[in-house]
Amino acid sequence: MNDFDHSKHFRASARLALILPILLLAVCSSIETARAEQANVEDAVAIATDAYVYGYSLITTDVTRVQMSNVAAPSELGAPLGQFINVKRYPPADYRGVSAPNADTLYSISWVDLAQPQVFSHPDMGKRFYLFEMVDLWMNIVETPGTRTDGDKAPPTTC
Repeated sequence: MNDFDHSKHFRASARLALILPILLLAVCSSIETARAEQANVEDAVAIATDAYVYGYSLITTDVTRVQMSNVAAPSELGAPLGQFINVKRYPPADYRGVSAPNADTLYSISWVDLAQPQVFSHPDMGKRFYLFEMVDLWMNIVETPGTRTDGDKAPPTTC
């Protein structure tokens, strides 16, 4: 005779039938949670990367601004906010006030607060080449009055 108890087998199968969907739901839920956590990590990395790309130039430019304009009076390589300095010699090879100064260019530099409009003008430059590059804090060129764009006698520029 067969010793197999069908009622026990049926009860065990019924329990398994109830437990298995719960286990599958738990496993699927864990997988979804892991995917969501991974997505959150990926989102955080993307946000941090965007913040770095957006903000790094602002920080380095502001550090340069402070180094060059945090002085009481114009000096060889610095001037108060809104005043020009005319650098009378080529920058030395070890100068790091800006990231990469041209070794063959004389500079005139001013840091200007554009909370109020500013008018920029200059004297007649004759036949000499000149360029007044105006950049924002991300170092995007905003205006470039000079020989190439305006000829020998450039009109005043409003910023």
